[in-house]
Amino acid sequence: MCIRDSVSSEGGVTLTLEATEHAWARVTRDGRQVFQGTMVPEQPRTWTGERVISVETGNGAGLLVTVNGQSQGRMCGRGQVCARAWGPDGEITAP
Repeated sequence: MCIRDSVSSEGGVTLTLEATEHAWARVTRDGRQVFQGTMVPEQPRTWTGERVISVETGNGAGLLVTVNGQSQGRMCGRGQVCARAWGPDGEITAP
C-alpha cells in the first residue's frame, strides 16, 4: 500500500520514502512540513512538490529514498541523524 500526499500534477519533484525498519522522519515540501512521525516497514509514502522536498531522519539506514523514479539508496548510516533535500534537477543542499 502506498500513501500519497500530492499537489499539482505539474510538480517538479516526487519523493518516495520506504522504511526497512522503524525510523522517525520529518518531510518538508516547498517550505511546509507535510509529515512528521515514525515510518514503518511496508507503508511507503510519496510526496510531490514544485521546488524542493527535504527529509530529516534519526535513523538514515532505515529509509530508502526514490526521487523522480530513481533510487537514491539509504538516507545515511545506521543511527545517524541526517538531512537531505531534492529539487527537480536532483539532490540539493538541505535547508
